Amino acid sequence: MRSITITGTILIITGWFTLVEFDHLSEDERKQLLQKIKSNAWLVILIALCRSESPST
Repeated sequence: MRSITITGTILIITGWFTLVEFDHLSEDERKQLLQKIKSNAWLVILIALCRSESPST
């Protein structure tokens, strides 16, 4: 089993809180947020980098 770095731990915790907050949004707010993410290339790259950091099962 690999050890988890501090950076990895921070990314996991931040991702978890983001997911919890996203679940509390209304349907209209979710659609607006997803449109904003899709229209900004830097956000798409950031999400892709975060997903590559996630431990695989």
